[in-house]
Amino acid sequence: MGNKLHEVFPDFDVLSEIELSCDVVCLIYDVSNPCSFEYCSRIFKQHFMDSKTPCMLIAAKSDLPETKQQYCMTPLEFCRKHKMPPPQSYTCNTAAAPSKDIFIKLITMAVYPDITHADLKSSAFWLRVSVGATVCAVLGFAMYRALLRSR
Repeated sequence: MGNKLHEVFPDFDVLSEIELSCDVVCLIYDVSNPCSFEYCSRIFKQHFMDSKTPCMLIAAKSDLPETKQQYCMTPLEFCRKHKMPPPQSYTCNTAAAPSKDIFIKLITMAVYPDITHADLKSSAFWLRVSVGATVCAVLGFAMYRALLRSR
């Protein structure tokens, strides 16, 4: 789809192939609206539950009091059940600039779609990453020395 964000409005009942062919999905619900999360869960189950597209749930208007969502489970329970990262709080109603953390997480999920939230907490995952990085560094250094000698 390219390097851009594309918003899909909630009044769409049917998502097009273009809208479904994306690198990452960001489902946003309003913490102060008790019916908001149900729509996100329906979209996820209908279009993304069986796909390999990474999804993130955003709890918008997090500066407002959180209202119990009219759904059979909490957003956090939903995320755990579907192996998604926990809902990310977000608000624009602050004196400071809004946080960029969510955008960084979305970009990371898009670039590394095979890394799950559970992988990021796994010590075995970080062991593999560190061994891989060490091997790359050693090979790079060996190639550097070999190039210096050949001059």
